[in-house]
Amino acid sequence: MDNGGFRLRLYVCLLFLIMGLATVVFASVENLSYVDAFYFSIVTVATVGYGDIHPTTTLGKILAIALIVAGVGRFLRSSLE
Repeated sequence: MDNGGFRLRLYVCLLFLIMGLATVVFASVENLSYVDAFYFSIVTVATVGYGDIHPTTTLGKILAIALIVAGVGRFLRSSLE
């Protein structure tokens, strides 16, 4: 397998890991269903921000900030490679 294929698989695995972890944390911290927490994670990472759901706790806000920075940082790194 070439190096590009390995990196793609690695990034996809990391994305699923981060989204799964964010979903579980948002569900417990923000008292959301897993569907709502997953939806919120996707909206946050994509930096779409529909405004229909938002973090209400300090920990939820910190997690949202971390997801936004990680998502935008990953996008910037990909565009520079």
